Amino acid sequence: MASAPEKRTPMTTATTSTTSGLFSDGPRFLRLALRADAIVTGANGLLYLALAAPLKDLLGLDTTTGRELGAFLVVYAVAVWAISMSAHPKRLAVTAVVEANALWTILSITTAIVGWFSLTTAGTVWTLLQAIVVAAFGTLQYTALRRTR
Repeated sequence: MASAPEKRTPMTTATTSTTSGLFSDGPRFLRLALRADAIVTGANGLLYLALAAPLKDLLGLDTTTGRELGAFLVVYAVAVWAISMSAHPKRLAVTAVVEANALWTILSITTAIVGWFSLTTAGTVWTLLQAIVVAAFGTLQYTALRRTR
């Protein structure tokens, strides 16, 4: 005689509670959002510094501007990382990061539309992709900051 198939319970409880725990813990979520921003921004800055000459042809961004942009991004990334090191990052500092990310997003989109630099098609696409990533970081940081109240 065949027995009825075993009823299986999905094993999503642990994953869900861990994920929801991360997002419900405001300070932890905020530190993670800041650190992710710092890592991606720092890596981007280092690439601009190291590859400014080859990126000139690919993106249409002159070498000097690429290096200056890279240096700025590395310094910014270090500052964001420093803010993230506190158990409870200062609201004013995080607000400044969120606002800087909003400004970067607006300026990136404006650059792509207006053509402030003589970017190639790849450069324009890259600029818009960066705007999306930076807007996402800013949104995550803003959301996390609201949860720390």
